[in-house]
Amino acid sequence: MGDWTKFYQFYGGFAKTGTAQDVALVGGEVKPYPFNVNLERANKSGFAKGIRFKNNDRVVTLECSLAPIVLNFQTAKPIYDKTYVNYGGKYDWFLEIATSDDPNAKSDDSKYKVIQNEKVLTHNWYLPFLYKEDGNGGLTWRNGCKSSSFSKTFTVGENVKWVRFILSGANPKYPKSIYLKIEQIILPPPPPKPQKFRPFAIRKGQVFKSLNTESGFLKIRKSGAFQDIELMKFTDTNNANMGSCRIRKGGVFVGQGKFGE
Repeated sequence: MGDWTKFYQFYGGFAKTGTAQDVALVGGEVKPYPFNVNLERANKSGFAKGIRFKNNDRVVTLECSLAPIVLNFQTAKPIYDKTYVNYGGKYDWFLEIATSDDPNAKSDDSKYKVIQNEKVLTHNWYLPFLYKEDGNGGLTWRNGCKSSSFSKTFTVGENVKWVRFILSGANPKYPKSIYLKIEQIILPPPPPKPQKFRPFAIRKGQVFKSLNTESGFLKIRKSGAFQDIELMKFTDTNNANMGSCRIRKGGVFVGQGKFGE
């Protein structure tokens, strides 16, 4: 399984009915935040970070970390310390995922095919929004963030070049389409770890500097000439009588390990 990608900014909206205000679920780690919602406090608490991905043989897990906020229906400015309106029902949120095999698709929606469109969240009206501390039954805005976060898996074909994500309430508003190249979702494999290294270091000032650099070298004088000492295998480190460079430990010569900056 691959590593998690970074978090990407993500949000979606729920349009008001009657005299209520709009609602949005927002996430992001980089300013400016969506709708200029102050997410710094939520981020520091581990919430409202956005959307990220992890790949396992093209079966992708997405993780959404979002926070609920009321928005003024005319100006879209955030209003803090609120909840939904109690209309006697619940509030549903949906996520649509679409893919494109066209390398030039970008934000051209006509080039995408929907592969998933499912309900991902259901909220009770009394869920506390940012940054309400005195919610129903002792709930706080932290509970609102936890209830606004979710994970899903989806599969991407070998030829997929772009993926689009749309989050929206049952009565959509502020639809935010995020378009990502497949390389932003399925990270390339990390480079292979080196199998060998150059041991030892030299002291410069008060710091030991490793010889294991492109310009570093380690030589031994033989028959009047300096010759390169063979690199050490990582598997030989601390093993008795192994490796091209050894130090004495506990009465036994063992392979020298890597050290120094």
